[in-house]
Amino acid sequence: MLTQKMNGLVLCAGFGTRLRPLTSVIPKPAVPVGALPAALRNVEQLLDAGFERIHCNTHYLADELERQMRAAAQSRGWPLERICFWNEPEILETGGGIARIVKAHSAALGLSNIWDTLVVSGDIVADIPLKPMLASWAQRSPDETSLMASLPLKTARKDVTWVDPTLKYVQGFGADASSESAAAQGWHARIFSNHQILAGQVLERCTIEKRSSIDLFYRHALKQQEKILHIALDDSDVWFDIGTPDSYFDCLGKLDLRSPQRSEWSQSVLNICLGTHPMDAPPDHLSASVTHHDQSNTNKDDQVQACLNTILSSHWCWLGHLHAFPEALQQRLVELISVLEKNKGLLEQSSGLTIERLEGTFLASSHLPSADASSALGATSSARRGYIDVPLPHHLGSHPLCQRPLLISLGLLLDSTSTQASSPEDPFWFLLTRPQP
Repeated sequence: MLTQKMNGLVLCAGFGTRLRPLTSVIPKPAVPVGALPAALRNVEQLLDAGFERIHCNTHYLADELERQMRAAAQSRGWPLERICFWNEPEILETGGGIARIVKAHSAALGLSNIWDTLVVSGDIVADIPLKPMLASWAQRSPDETSLMASLPLKTARKDVTWVDPTLKYVQGFGADASSESAAAQGWHARIFSNHQILAGQVLERCTIEKRSSIDLFYRHALKQQEKILHIALDDSDVWFDIGTPDSYFDCLGKLDLRSPQRSEWSQSVLNICLGTHPMDAPPDHLSASVTHHDQSNTNKDDQVQACLNTILSSHWCWLGHLHAFPEALQQRLVELISVLEKNKGLLEQSSGLTIERLEGTFLASSHLPSADASSALGATSSARRGYIDVPLPHHLGSHPLCQRPLLISLGLLLDSTSTQASSPEDPFWFLLTRPQP
């Protein structure tokens, strides 16, 4: 089988800046798309195709990425030794990250050459076009040393990929050709889908440096009179870049992921909305979040009522499931619960849609709508709210305040180092449930 002596590599080192605040605590390749981290969806496709091991480079929030990926993989029954993580203390960009891994892996196996390598991005949610890619690669000629897949380009972009009239070969990138000269040659303007194969000979001659794969691999190959094979995807193929909140929500809506039905959610969900300074001042960074939340001149009770109304009227969608509560939020959650625990008796009295004031902290009992993602995402972008269900840390699972699921906005969970304010407008929420025994 072709894949038995081919490296499979999933790129997972990026910062995910445009998807903040979610990526302040969860690296973008680990954000959930349904029941799995985004990157693990790609890992599974490669494992199913026969790759013995899948390599993932890491940098930003590397420990959290590994933690989420390993927990999810274990839940799916994959042997953890088949997923290898390679941390980059200093981020190397795409080209350097690929070259570093394949050279180190080849040396570890005692090989005299480097295996051909199939590479995909961990933050692209797609049906990887493995069959056409591998079929084309199996039949390639010696001067065909790499392969790229691409999508139709709807609007002009600087990172265009120029493809010949037959759609068989890539001819150049970006400023390598003007729109006029490309049109005169019949070239198609397309966009790289982040699915690629590189021959071992291409990787052997590359140094480990901070350069993109376009500059490090492909432009050099063209200068060497080598050919870059091309696989054409079309608009009907499943392909999503989840780089922004809007594109993330679009992906989930179009994949038509259904909200899970769990008996524990049939109980009332407690929503925590901090609207005023508690009478007993909380830690400084908790006060800072309160200050951000209460920016208007409206009555503080109205602030909390607005939070409740937003929750009840929002078009909710289920974003997915994390297999472990993010470590960056654990201390913050403990502090929030400590503000409430003196008043836990009032929790037992809350029912329906009542609001309780607990030393300046408000608790509302409500229910999440059971709508599936496809109907929930029919709302306009500004109205979108998504929740991620995640188990509480084990040491809090038996706490009296955690006997019912807790719904908390990510903005409220972020600490004082964040510029994000706690707000009922937050697009991202966590539904915290008791961990499974």
